[in-house]
Amino acid sequence: MGLLRIDVPWRSGAWVLCSALGLCACGGGSDAQVGTPGGGGSTGGNTGGAATGGAATGGGSAVPDGSAAGTGGNGGTAGMGGAAGGGATGGGAGSGGGATADASGRGGSSPGTEGGASCPSLTSLTLAVHQVLQVTWPNTLGTNGGTGVAHIWNRTKLAVNGTSVSGDETTGCGTALPALTLGGVGAIFTGQGMVQVDVPDAVWDQPTMPKFHTQGTLAGFNIGSVVHIDPTVALVGLTMPDPMAAWPASYTGITAKVDADGDGKDGFTAVPRMGTGFVNPPIGIGQQDTADKLYLVSRNVIGLDGTVTACETISGTAHVTFFDNHVVGCHTTGGTDCTTTANGQTSFVDSNRTIYTVTSATFTAKRVPDTATCADVRAALPL
Repeated sequence: MGLLRIDVPWRSGAWVLCSALGLCACGGGSDAQVGTPGGGGSTGGNTGGAATGGAATGGGSAVPDGSAAGTGGNGGTAGMGGAAGGGATGGGAGSGGGATADASGRGGSSPGTEGGASCPSLTSLTLAVHQVLQVTWPNTLGTNGGTGVAHIWNRTKLAVNGTSVSGDETTGCGTALPALTLGGVGAIFTGQGMVQVDVPDAVWDQPTMPKFHTQGTLAGFNIGSVVHIDPTVALVGLTMPDPMAAWPASYTGITAKVDADGDGKDGFTAVPRMGTGFVNPPIGIGQQDTADKLYLVSRNVIGLDGTVTACETISGTAHVTFFDNHVVGCHTTGGTDCTTTANGQTSFVDSNRTIYTVTSATFTAKRVPDTATCADVRAALPL
């Protein structure tokens, strides 16, 4: 199972885991006029852009008539600069030059470091964050091991004070996990199916879902500026005196459970997908009933290091310290809650949860309005 979701909520476990942005013209400057010898040719915009379309007004022409040769004005190392703009060190394709040019002399696709006019400085910002985790998991008594991709969405509100950013309103907004293939006793008692446990969007949208502290540094708002976010501790469905302590081996070690989604059950509720090859997870050897709801808790600790790639977006590497979960309860197709006795139904499901190992992770963040909901976050950075 697998449950998760960021510096944030998720789905992980044997069966689970848990702009209105004033788009600013990051390209800087205006399209330069083509000068002699025509924005391309032997000097490719250096004389056809530098004087009238270089750093001052945009770095090369927007007209794709340069040749493979040339320096691209002050933006880029070859070709015409970018679609609109340039700047001292390039910028990105379509927004100011580019580090290299293609065979026709147009601006290349590799971004520069600053490029064109600066992006506006802000005193606060709200970000939609999408983290993509490459994961592996081992065999269990009921499932086969495998590899796949987990997705986590968060909403983060930050105040800006010089180069420091911080806020106490990071919330989980969604998760998506790879499907698991049943094996061993799981296949014997439920058939050769797959299990995929979804945390419904409505769960993340509940006002009772917890918020987490986030802090870090932002070197600037211009393209190429470096962003660092310290590891954010996200506990969903439980509390821990020391959030960095060892994770309990069993769900019975979770002693301070919280009803995160306000549905009267400890943890937060996930629902196994059914149909088209998907089945509910088994709740024990030889039992006909299966689990149609899982009550989960999770701990995720994730930091971010990236750069501003456009005036409204940041991307880079996610550093995952912890990606933990437990199944603290479940509901059966027989209409009752799973038993919680020693070696009972909950114990069986929890002991077969998918324990993920994260091999690498990346993230993309995008500015959204301060009033953005989790639904807005998911729409801003769709799967």
